[in-house]
Amino acid sequence: MFLPEALIAQTTSAPDSTRLITHASCVDSTRQWLGMFVGDYRVQVAYRAGADRWDSTVARGQFSWDLGGCLMLERQEGRRSGEAYDYVALWGTSGPPGRRIQRVFAHSQHGLLGLSEGRWNDSNDTLVLADSAFVRDQWIQERLVVSRPRHGSFIMEGRRSEDGGRSWIVTHHAKYTATGPQ
Repeated sequence: MFLPEALIAQTTSAPDSTRLITHASCVDSTRQWLGMFVGDYRVQVAYRAGADRWDSTVARGQFSWDLGGCLMLERQEGRRSGEAYDYVALWGTSGPPGRRIQRVFAHSQHGLLGLSEGRWNDSNDTLVLADSAFVRDQWIQERLVVSRPRHGSFIMEGRRSEDGGRSWIVTHHAKYTATGPQ
């Protein structure tokens, strides 16, 4: 049976994968795959500010449920390059097979929307999301690498490649530490 990718993205990954996703199944998969992030965090973050310079700051981060638990909402409030830098991201788990986890991201300095997709690695300890963007007449590949939370903390690191994925540059590195019970 042929199903277009748009329809496949709206079906479950159960053995009967043609069953449509419902609110209940959306909530179940989102909680299973992303629920460990929900909470409030102190975020120590370093942003690349040049070839050999970094801009470090402390921010506030929060992950919470939205749309009845079908999506997770991420917010961060802090500073970058001497000015306010806030972002918002929506996380979901209804992406296409092999890229089930999706994240839509926008921040206050550019206002661009980005969609990345990915999955937990085979050992289930690292989430890798990927996307690409056409910037200054060239394609840039981006990755967001997130460790599974352990003992109230986790790492989130942004990487980019300007050479088709042959080499990667770290663009930001953040350590999230829970500020309350998780």
